[in-house]
Amino acid sequence: MRGVHRLLEHTKKQTMTRKARKAYNNLTAARHTLIVDEYQSLQTEFSEPDVICLEDDEDNSPLTVRIKYGVKVHKFKLKRNEMFEKVRIEMGKREGINPHQILLIHKDKTVHRTDTPDSLDLDVADILECHVVKDSDVIDDHVDEFNCLTIYVQSKNSKQKQEYKIDKFKPIEVLLRKYALQNNEELSKLRLQFDGDELDSLDTPEDLDLEDGFCLDIISTS
Repeated sequence: MRGVHRLLEHTKKQTMTRKARKAYNNLTAARHTLIVDEYQSLQTEFSEPDVICLEDDEDNSPLTVRIKYGVKVHKFKLKRNEMFEKVRIEMGKREGINPHQILLIHKDKTVHRTDTPDSLDLDVADILECHVVKDSDVIDDHVDEFNCLTIYVQSKNSKQKQEYKIDKFKPIEVLLRKYALQNNEELSKLRLQFDGDELDSLDTPEDLDLEDGFCLDIISTS
């Protein structure tokens, strides 16, 4: 009788173990399903930035840049974040000109080699002007962003201000050369004044304590 009782107890324990194991397996499967669902939900949630990146790529699509040189109008494809140095090099190849002698003008402002269509807020209807300068007049228009100053120049015969970006450690003669080339003036006849005082063209903005946004007067002598 005791042997039968022990056999029944053993069978009961095995049955309980099987039920517990089955319940454990069911819980494990349910947990796995929840983890998979949560992962898929997160994947869907974080997939949206990929769409934004694609839109950014579309915004950076090539823009047709038109440049007038003499009677010709050259067209170039340039992405909105690409530098104009690429255009100067290609322009030099087309016209057989040293790229360093090419001066590009946009709305009375010098286009620097590091400028981009975005930095100039360029529109498809805009036409840039191309000028070729002499070797002796070649201007190093590279401006260190940490030393860059925006200086405005105004003629006493005009209320319109012209904007120039110059390095505060380079002589203001650089600014004079840019103005002369842009306005077809003779460099030797130009003088700069600030608050009525004539400036030495060999001085730098740093020497003269010029600050960002200052406006200088340009005087043309006969």
